Amino acid sequence: MLFDLDGTLIDSKLDIADAANAARALFDLPPLPVNQVIPFIGHGLRHLIAGVLDSKSEARIDEGLKAAFAHYDLHLGEKTTLYNGSRELFETLRNKDIVCGVVSNKPHPLTLRTLHLLGIDGFFKAAFGDRPGVRRKPEPDAIFEALKQMEVTAADSVYVGDSAVDVECAHNAGMPSVIVTHGFGDKDELQKAGPDLVVGSLLELARLIP
Repeated sequence: MLFDLDGTLIDSKLDIADAANAARALFDLPPLPVNQVIPFIGHGLRHLIAGVLDSKSEARIDEGLKAAFAHYDLHLGEKTTLYNGSRELFETLRNKDIVCGVVSNKPHPLTLRTLHLLGIDGFFKAAFGDRPGVRRKPEPDAIFEALKQMEVTAADSVYVGDSAVDVECAHNAGMPSVIVTHGFGDKDELQKAGPDLVVGSLLELARLIP
């Protein structure tokens, strides 16, 4: 079982919004409320910054990206929490010998540090974030890399996320998609994406494990 991170296992929207607003502050723009930042989450940090700056200037986005990364790196996890049911799900999967991995569009170093900070890194045999030279989700490259490290196949796996990007990524990798509705994904986009299973919480997912 592979997982997305932000909006799926962890509620990180406040920390992400703070980082996004650090980029806006660099250009003397007023801060955005969290609900206006959330729609840009899920496609990677560069997409987020381009969205909150409403800019197509590569130079401007580069500057904003540096400011956002520096802020997020300095304040990592200050306002981030595990979603209810996370630990119960991990314990259930461990007890049933189900191998787990994480594939996220969060920058790779921040992905690893977040897992460690929240004390859940030990549950995962593979964990990958956004890295140079690897196409990010919805392309399936990182999923294939994780599957190889986990020593399992796509046919024997599912991908759990919270957005249409996650559904598309799972299907591109040839595996079923599970969506948790407590995350950041737009409900209309999720419905159009066609997930194979929709659950309201990680606790509900844990109860469905055969």
